[in-house]
Amino acid sequence: MRGQTISLAEAIAAGRAVCADVLTAHLTSNGRQDILTAMVKPTDVVAETASKDPAVGLRAAASLRALLEAVEELQVRRARALGWSWQQIAELLGVSKQAVHQMYGKGERHPRRKPR
Repeated sequence: MRGQTISLAEAIAAGRAVCADVLTAHLTSNGRQDILTAMVKPTDVVAETASKDPAVGLRAAASLRALLEAVEELQVRRARALGWSWQQIAELLGVSKQAVHQMYGKGERHPRRKPR
């Protein structure tokens, strides 16, 4: 899989299902339904990154970064629960196994940025 590339449209399409599952599971727990009600669709956030207003575009980029971090953490934890090695995970993320272990290896929840 290393070196395999996909188009932006394919990445967005693949990410939609994961994003929806992650956001729904995370935001409907612990009294966060009010946040979910105010959420915009991930595709709307992607569209906002092309805004001519830098404030809108930068806010959208920050929101996508927060979402990406949450999805990455979820998938790393899922892979580890299924017995994947740090090396396997690192190769797919394009980083060293030390980097991925340092980020997620302690079993603690990774502090996340707040979506904008």
